[in-house]
Amino acid sequence: MIGIRLNDLENRHSVLLYELKYGTSSSFYLKQGEHILPERLSLKNYSGISSGSNATREIKGTYKKNESGLYYAMNNRNIHTRIISVNKFQGIYGHGEIDRRFRIYDLLIFESDNNCRTNFTIHHFRGLAFPEFQETVFSYVSNYIKSKSQLS
Repeated sequence: MIGIRLNDLENRHSVLLYELKYGTSSSFYLKQGEHILPERLSLKNYSGISSGSNATREIKGTYKKNESGLYYAMNNRNIHTRIISVNKFQGIYGHGEIDRRFRIYDLLIFESDNNCRTNFTIHHFRGLAFPEFQETVFSYVSNYIKSKSQLS
């Protein structure tokens, strides 16, 4: 692996499962995993202008005042990322990052077998949103997804 060891990937990897709240079209709630991101995330079509990227979706979330999380103190408790499609790696829907504006380079990789309509899994990696790590992390997550599905 270029630039990062398997043990480092495992230590930086957290898995969060979000499910669509009944009766809503875009409100997803944390069902399993650490409280890294807000408990509720909104998933919508991306409406911004993306320079050369193939972003089609985005997530937004705001920590409640009584909530805790890794990015609670950042940007008035708001998080946001575009989801950029990843077609090269099996099982990966797309990726985003938190948040270069604040000199945080955490990578979010989205896994979903239903195009994020009813649920999605976020694979969170601290400090690995740099381009030189992405291929390695994508490959790691793709293998992680394959090994998980073989156990089922």
